Amino acid sequence: MQDAIYLRPKKAAKKLKTAQGSNQTVYIYGVTGTGKTSLVRDFLGRRAYEYYSGGSVCAQQLVYEEDDKQHIVVIDDLHRLDDPEAQKELYPVLDRLMEQKNVWLILIARCQVPRWLMPLYIRHVFCVVEEKELYFTIEEQGMYFEAWDVHMTEETVELIWRMGEGIPIFAKLVAMEMARAGYGQKGTVDSDQEGLERRCLEQVARDAWDFLETYVCDQWDEQLQEFLAELAVVDKFDFQMAQMITGRKDAQ
Repeated sequence: MQDAIYLRPKKAAKKLKTAQGSNQTVYIYGVTGTGKTSLVRDFLGRRAYEYYSGGSVCAQQLVYEEDDKQHIVVIDDLHRLDDPEAQKELYPVLDRLMEQKNVWLILIARCQVPRWLMPLYIRHVFCVVEEKELYFTIEEQGMYFEAWDVHMTEETVELIWRMGEGIPIFAKLVAMEMARAGYGQKGTVDSDQEGLERRCLEQVARDAWDFLETYVCDQWDEQLQEFLAELAVVDKFDFQMAQMITGRKDAQ
């Protein structure tokens, strides 16, 4: 469902607009909750486009005549296309679509450009919208709260931005909870605001964990959950460290 209240991150929107002008293939990546799909839906608006999921798309679906009609093709959840045979089958089809002048291809995934797509990335020079470009700036976050009719002091906006780092899903959880509680709206007494703010942010912290558990962690298979639990002993890790800690040859 399209968000009733949505704000496009300017950096990401600018890249999409530039890529559209030249029919350049777009690759958007970011973790769950960064608003990848929402950005594309909002940007395309009422324009007709074909939408596919990487978990179910097949080569036979992606056939478009080279005519005067403009085709916008969106393939979401590309990270779900993890079967090597499916990748091998789809590779030449994507290559052909990227060559077609009447097709604008938008790819959406949780990870950076994967190894199997790297030759196409180099050959066709994707426009890459990085995860950080999907985040709100502190000014954009303030505008987003205003759109929810949640009015905050600059100090509160800065506090929330430090907590969530501008990640859209966190800003949405804050806006929803504070709007529900009537924070910063007419009829609330100034002396109530500090306690109300604290209670709202405590609830948002719980909601954020629930979101991660329901929409992220529960979707991992047991093997991946165990693998990441082992890596939780360090704040950051790379392939070599992951391999050393877990002892797994398939750590990468």
